[in-house]
Amino acid sequence: IFKVMTKFMPFLMLLFLGFFIACEPEDPYPENDEESITDITLNFVDDSGNTLTTVASDPDGDGPEDVQFEESFTLKTSTQYTLSIDLFNSMNNEDITQEVQEEAAEHQMFFAWSDGLFSDPSGTGNIADATGTVNYSDSDSNGNPLGIVTEWTTGTEVGTERDFQIILKHQPDIKTADTGAQDGETDIDLTFTISLED
Repeated sequence: IFKVMTKFMPFLMLLFLGFFIACEPEDPYPENDEESITDITLNFVDDSGNTLTTVASDPDGDGPEDVQFEESFTLKTSTQYTLSIDLFNSMNNEDITQEVQEEAAEHQMFFAWSDGLFSDPSGTGNIADATGTVNYSDSDSNGNPLGIVTEWTTGTEVGTERDFQIILKHQPDIKTADTGAQDGETDIDLTFTISLED
């Protein structure tokens, strides 16, 4: 018996090796990594169709260079604006806006602003408090907000520079109507300076 087993041992070893390899779990699906965004453009369009634009750029992406902002940005008082946000990766010439819209169920923009910058929505945003009001104009397939397009009405106080913060969160498999700016990974976190004028 020993001689017979010895004779067939190499064959049996190959058989068992093949069995264990075949039983290994499949490789997991590749994760959807955070987006690399180098250019963020805010487009404020008033109810007359006039567009005011400001840009923040980070040419080296996650490299050591700081984000570069255009000069202080000015909006008209008591004016309704539609804000659309363009996201771009200049390192590989990629439109990230389209990618985020296609993956809307995994992303959401959150906003915060200095008191008085806007009369509608009221309050100071939904970054510190997820229940804060933002007028979202777009949503994902589940009806949850995205934030590439939003609606705003400016306040009435002229002159003072105020902060306007935007955060884009990447929330695969966790985004719901209740997830907030503290959930998921951060794709962008920028604070612009905005003033109001008559």
